Amino acid sequence: MVKLYEVKIRLCTPTILTRRHRRNIFEVLTKPLSIPSRSIRGALIDSLARELSIKYGISKTSCLSNRGKREECDALIDEIMDPVLRIRPAYLVMRGKETEPASPFVYIKKIKHPREKTLFTRITVNELSNIMSIDELAEIIPPVREGYPKSQHGELIIVYDGEIEKVDIYKSRHESTAINRKYYIAEKGMLFSYETLPAGLEFVTTIFDPDDLISRIMNKIDTDNKLEIFLGRGRSRGFGKAIMELKEKDIEKKIDKRAKEIARASVYILKALSPSLKIVDGQYSKPYIENVRYPPSDLKSPELGIQEAELNIRKIQITDGERPFVVGSLMKISGWSTSFEGSGPIPRYYAGAPGSIHVYEVHSVEPERALAYIELTGLDELSPNGFNWFKVITTKEVI
Repeated sequence: MVKLYEVKIRLCTPTILTRRHRRNIFEVLTKPLSIPSRSIRGALIDSLARELSIKYGISKTSCLSNRGKREECDALIDEIMDPVLRIRPAYLVMRGKETEPASPFVYIKKIKHPREKTLFTRITVNELSNIMSIDELAEIIPPVREGYPKSQHGELIIVYDGEIEKVDIYKSRHESTAINRKYYIAEKGMLFSYETLPAGLEFVTTIFDPDDLISRIMNKIDTDNKLEIFLGRGRSRGFGKAIMELKEKDIEKKIDKRAKEIARASVYILKALSPSLKIVDGQYSKPYIENVRYPPSDLKSPELGIQEAELNIRKIQITDGERPFVVGSLMKISGWSTSFEGSGPIPRYYAGAPGSIHVYEVHSVEPERALAYIELTGLDELSPNGFNWFKVITTKEVI
């Protein structure tokens, strides 16, 4: 049976969530500050495997490598090999409200006058929905010149009563050195510097579990829906300890409530909460998905009851034709595969950065319900791996 969980993650110790490094310096990137889906999945699987190993008196490695001995361990191995859990990127909670990445239409004033807002947006949902050409769009985007407002695209923001505030997080820096295993002295040239997030920060996310994986395993272990997890680097040095609290929610009630908020429209404005891309022939990528049928193949079961829809990206007129209506910036996706079949570099893809705006036409019997489901499950088959997660911007919200 399908399950939906609202998840809170509270950092108990300083945490090293690095996104880039320069030589021996690992820095936290706050553009935007979030915990990627794949990090949450790995931490959850690690925690469940550790609890199972304690219950059955086996090693965690044995639980995640030997098939056929424990049904729960087999389920975790299946999740590693072929992800089913759909986990939205976790964003920071400030003063009881969830933060989000800023769109390209959020600007900061270079010179602030008394009683003026520092951050502002130049366009509403209705105005953006009516734009049909690049010339109309250019009229609302200020030129990139000295003294003009600067876009805060990708920065972490929070919206209170229609007013936008930028979120700045204090980060501390820690130094450590590698130890020579033979002589037990500091290894020359192996001094590392890490930026850490402070303990006490709280992140929220959702987990859509179509196969009821989590509750099947949680029922086998002694837990009160709270798990001890570890995030990021430096676990052996005491970094990255966190508490994950899972609370089951009624899917239908949540979908009904969100569908009423979205309401029916001719086009819909979607903001990316994760990198967005479409991989073409496994070789190159586009930073947007032009046409997509929802739900993806792994969510088509009638038992899930997901509203079907076809999403087509709106085209905007330019001088020599038309282009997909997507506004944002690019980011590079690359890394290293450590799958069971072998390891090696993975291709480099270009994706739309979090905060990018995608304008879609949605064809469905109940498009608002389909969009409510998309917010909980992600848009396509790449969503279990942390890509193509979107938030629908309603007419009452700030772009």
